[in-house]
Amino acid sequence: EGDSKPGAVLDRIIREGSSLGVRVLATMDSYNSSQRFLNRKALSEFEMRVLFQMSANDSAALIDHTKASQLGLHRALFYNERRGYTEVFRPYAMPDGSWLSDVRDHFEKRSPRLSKSSGDTCTS
Repeated sequence: EGDSKPGAVLDRIIREGSSLGVRVLATMDSYNSSQRFLNRKALSEFEMRVLFQMSANDSAALIDHTKASQLGLHRALFYNERRGYTEVFRPYAMPDGSWLSDVRDHFEKRSPRLSKSSGDTCTS
């Protein structure tokens, strides 16, 4: 409302979107580039994060731990802030259709306005 700067609009979508059934999936090439358009509060709204190998400082800024600085080649770290959970995984396998359906169902339960009749389908 009144502020049409892209960074401000994105910040508002991130902060207020989930109550309207809007989810944000974002990718950033570095922590420093995220700081150009996301403030610390907006970044904290991303409950689940996937990190690849990065500096200890960037890892600490993103998940309050240096674990991502210790990742090897072909490894990533999944972080769930709400659950305080981290898991190292190989990021290159495509999830199967049942996993995608489970994720969709999870978000539909959290936001009842989304419905299966919206035309979105998950196929493997």
